Amino acid sequence: MLTRNGDGKDVTTASHHSVAFVGSSGGGTATLGHTDPIDVLATVHRELLRIRDANCEEASENKNERSKRSLGLGNAIFVSLHDGSGLDSVKKADWMPRKEGDDVNVERGPMATLYAVGFHDIGGEGNENEGGVLHITKVARGQLSEINRRVKYLDEKLADRIEHRRNNDNNNNISAIISMSSEPTVLHASSFSAA
Repeated sequence: MLTRNGDGKDVTTASHHSVAFVGSSGGGTATLGHTDPIDVLATVHRELLRIRDANCEEASENKNERSKRSLGLGNAIFVSLHDGSGLDSVKKADWMPRKEGDDVNVERGPMATLYAVGFHDIGGEGNENEGGVLHITKVARGQLSEINRRVKYLDEKLADRIEHRRNNDNNNNISAIISMSSEPTVLHASSFSAA
C-alpha cells in the first residue's frame, strides 16, 4: 500500500495477508491426539503469525520497501466430533448435509460441534483465545448432518469473501486456504472453486 508520510514523501507500508482454514477432526487430526478444536485453531493461527517475507526486517528499516506479513487465521470453519474420534469411519449417509424438508427427527450421524473464525454475524457462543487476537466462535452443536448443512452455508460465505479478494476488494485479504481433513467435493466445494 502506498501512503504519504509527514514529510510529503511516498512510502510503501507492509502488506498484510490472512489465511482461511477449512477442516475437521478427521482421521489424522484425531489420531494424532488433536482432539481440542480450539487448541488446533490457536496453534495454526500462532504458526501463521510467524510467517513474514524474507525482506521483512530490512523493509521495516527501509520505509520505502514493501514487506508482507501474515495476520494469521482470518476465517476458519472447523468441525469436531464430540467423542474426539475421527470422521474417517462415518458413513456418507450420516455426514451428508441435511436438505430442506428432511425429517429433523431422524438422527443422522454422530454428535459434532462447529467452530468458526471471522464470521461475526452468525451468532453462537464466543470464545477468545491468544490474548483476544483470535476470536473463535462455537457456532452449533448437533447431529453431524445438521452441522454440515451449516458448514455449507459458511463455506458459501467464505467463497464470496475469496471472490471479493480476487476482485481487488481491499477490505478482504485472504491469500491462502489451509485444508485439513476437509471434504472438497460437497462441503467445501464453493471455497475451493473460488480459490
